[in-house]
Amino acid sequence: MNIDFNMVLLAFAPALVVALISFFSIKSMLQKETLKQKFQLLKSNQKEVLPLKLQAYERLTLLLDRVSLEKLVVRVQPIGDDINDYKQLLIANINQEFEHNLTQQMYVSDECWSTILKTKQVVVSQIIKQDEDIDTATKFREITLAKNELDTPSSVAQSFIRNEVAELF
Repeated sequence: MNIDFNMVLLAFAPALVVALISFFSIKSMLQKETLKQKFQLLKSNQKEVLPLKLQAYERLTLLLDRVSLEKLVVRVQPIGDDINDYKQLLIANINQEFEHNLTQQMYVSDECWSTILKTKQVVVSQIIKQDEDIDTATKFREITLAKNELDTPSSVAQSFIRNEVAELF
């Protein structure tokens, strides 16, 4: 029984080729199936997460509206006529509104949240900054309402939010 090595190789070569082709075909099919399952999972998560994201953007838009200086001085009446007490009341109101909506940052981009933080800081600094001739809360309110600016920090941030929401669709 003399078995020629070349004959054995010729006999097993087709089987080896079929086995390799089968292996790579099955591997490719499994990868495609895994990608398909990941896509389906992502799609189902998107159905659940999108409403939460939109609600977060709505709440943050409302937050920006409520902390805009012009709307804030209309909504928050001074207790007395002391300018410093009124400023502290306005800042406390901003901080309260902000803390109430703090968890919304989970649903928005880092850039969006950063824009909201910057807006809060700008509005607080606008309140802290004071002209020398403003010495009463009533005068502060009157001057703030008379400014009637178009591009307030809040309106710029709201525009950013609208653009980010538009990218979702």
